[in-house]
Amino acid sequence: MLTKIFVESFQFNNKHYQPSVTFRIYDNPITMKLKDFCTALDIAPVGTAKKIEKSPKALTELYREVTNDDSRTIQRGKIRNIQLPAIRYFAYYLATSILGRENTSNISSYHLAFLVAALTGKTPYHLGALVARRLSAKGPIFGGIVASRILAYLDLPLDPTDVKLTPIRLDIAAMKSHQFVTTDSSLDNIVYRMLFIDGDEREIPLPQADLFSVHRKPWSRSKEEVDEQLRIHGFHQQHDSEDAEPSYGYTVTYPETQLSGKSPELMSKGLFSQKNHGARRAGQGEAHGLQTIGRRGLGGGRAALWWRRLGQPQIMASPSINFNQFLEKEKLKSNGSNFTDWFRHVRIFLNGGNLQYVLDAPLGPPPPPAVSEDEKNVYETRVTRYSQVQCAILCSLEAELQKRFEHHDPYELVHELKTIFETHAAVESYEASKHFFGCMMEEGSSVSEHMLVMSGHAKKLSDLGIVIPNQLGIHRVLQSLPPSYKNFVMNYNMQNMNKELPELFSMLKYAEIEIQKEHQVLMVNKTTSFKKQDKPKKGN
Repeated sequence: MLTKIFVESFQFNNKHYQPSVTFRIYDNPITMKLKDFCTALDIAPVGTAKKIEKSPKALTELYREVTNDDSRTIQRGKIRNIQLPAIRYFAYYLATSILGRENTSNISSYHLAFLVAALTGKTPYHLGALVARRLSAKGPIFGGIVASRILAYLDLPLDPTDVKLTPIRLDIAAMKSHQFVTTDSSLDNIVYRMLFIDGDEREIPLPQADLFSVHRKPWSRSKEEVDEQLRIHGFHQQHDSEDAEPSYGYTVTYPETQLSGKSPELMSKGLFSQKNHGARRAGQGEAHGLQTIGRRGLGGGRAALWWRRLGQPQIMASPSINFNQFLEKEKLKSNGSNFTDWFRHVRIFLNGGNLQYVLDAPLGPPPPPAVSEDEKNVYETRVTRYSQVQCAILCSLEAELQKRFEHHDPYELVHELKTIFETHAAVESYEASKHFFGCMMEEGSSVSEHMLVMSGHAKKLSDLGIVIPNQLGIHRVLQSLPPSYKNFVMNYNMQNMNKELPELFSMLKYAEIEIQKEHQVLMVNKTTSFKKQDKPKKGN
């Protein structure tokens, strides 16, 4: 009832000076500033609150990147087309819990705006405004976790007659199909399957707050530590012996080549595990007691476990990423003019494959002959990973650079490229900042054109890693105005207004209209005065 009333009554008032949201909590009508709404959702109130245009270039390019060049428009795109599992499951979480709506398969500009913030750390779009717009839209929209967060933020009591969302919203059948839980799990007894990389498995009843919590930091657990946790809670059922019957009716076998190079000790500590990417929730809303599903996954972080999907056990030392199509059109030019963009794209893809360590340090010398066979295999695995990254990076270079760096390992290759081309980036950032701080609006010119020019310079700086703080941007815009805006600037500073750049732009548009009216009146007065002076006197 809480979520139903909240969503059906929700309205977003995107006023220029004081944007707000209105809704009902049961019978209580409530109005909140958009800033307070963001605080309740733990979202930074920054970025433009304007409605996103149909297909923004930046979001379209991001969609092409994460889907490996899917040619469809954003509106017709599918979340399942996202290649990187971590990003794909995060998009599913957004669809079900943050931007909750009935259609959880299609992607939208709202999803991509959140992905921009997650992947780059930048927030060009006001994420709180996006949530508010979605909640105020017509159609089958669900509140996700928003209603319960607002209730907690306002410290309002929960109606004792209200019915909490139950785990049935998780779709137990789907979780069994994807083998996240045991086949005998039920709504009253959900048992999660924790699979270690050496093939051992633990069955864990949920909830387990000490193991799975949205508030904990990334962690790693050995099998012994998990066993101790289960022993404390009086539950321990596993299938780690040859005679045991796996709950899915088959024995999991892992190819020797997939497990080679990993010592039993390291595998038992989970040091070769992937990040758990989370389970997609088939329903909407927040299921009490299982809040981590879809956000960090059932375990999340660096837990020593792996998802197994569609009945096929999967062991991957790192996700398989297809660089070819993406990097083919993003080749680093021989003059390094696009180095900043190229390096950012490479980092994004390596982070998605958990291969960023290749750029952090060189491979190092091989181990001495006296070490164990396991340690030698570990080194060989690292050699393979470094070789894969080297090939991918070389494919992203123009022919001249490929010939020059063909025999460099990836760490040395990128380090030398940075040494060569970051100087170019420094010159580029100097020129961009020079244009930004030297840009002045001519008297009588359009405010819109001036703001487009300035935003272009700011965007260039942002692409180069130089973010203009909002307050500094405000000062720069005011300083760039011609003398006819003197009264506007004085009034803005006297009232100590603290506006975002989009709000300042709206104010300048209104001021431009008034200044043009005053200018027209002044011109009429001057013309009338001029005619009176030239009129000959009677009788002469």
